[in-house]
Amino acid sequence: MSNPLLIGLFGLTWLAGMAYGLSAWRLLAAVQAAQARGVAPDAPNVLAEPWRIFEYLKWLMTGRYGEVEDDAVRRWAGITQPLFFLAGPLILAMFAAVGLGLVQPT
Repeated sequence: MSNPLLIGLFGLTWLAGMAYGLSAWRLLAAVQAAQARGVAPDAPNVLAEPWRIFEYLKWLMTGRYGEVEDDAVRRWAGITQPLFFLAGPLILAMFAAVGLGLVQPT
């Protein structure tokens, strides 16, 4: 992996993926706290119910977390959603680069 473009792509992918992962965790922690207060009883919480992952992604992509009447959930949903749309294609691009042989894992 000596190509500077691929090294930059890997670094950007790592940063975007880490930022998305941490913000998604914080969003889910805020959802869990809101559910404990009775504010968002129908919002999917993957921390408590991992089998609801696809419902979580649907809520994230359609912006339904932003409709929850909790400031922390709305704030973290506003941060997490664009990071998801940034990190997702970058991660797929890295898999494609490895699959096409542009990057040789060592």
